[in-house]
Amino acid sequence: MDPFNEVVEPNGVLKYAPVTNAVLDFALDLTELRSWRRENISVEIRMVRVESEKLCHEWPHAVTMLANGSEVFQVKPPEEGHKRRDVPQNISAGLKPGINSITMRFEGSQITAFAVGFLLTKPCEIPMLRTQVLRADMT
Repeated sequence: MDPFNEVVEPNGVLKYAPVTNAVLDFALDLTELRSWRRENISVEIRMVRVESEKLCHEWPHAVTMLANGSEVFQVKPPEEGHKRRDVPQNISAGLKPGINSITMRFEGSQITAFAVGFLLTKPCEIPMLRTQVLRADMT
């Protein structure tokens, strides 16, 4: 989903849940958040349309995410006649070490077609990215 920020292995999935209601409430235990920050590891939210054959990040019509009662981010509906650029959200700055109370509010007619994941991600190193780039023959 994001070649520049890979999921940390082997325990990079903190929480995964299908969206079954307009509001999703749960607790997220982030006791290691300080050490993750020192290691340049972030907590990211990614969403997918469950029944799609295309594996890509996609938000429902509108989303609001709160951590411990404070808004961390909001995805607004696309403007009329425009396509919205949907990208994962780094939410590390809105979280605290320990237990975090998370509330996500979804709007749209097809919210149950989505699943949300809270992931640990780390930026790819330049040498690693270089190995993935194909060279074009310029002759």
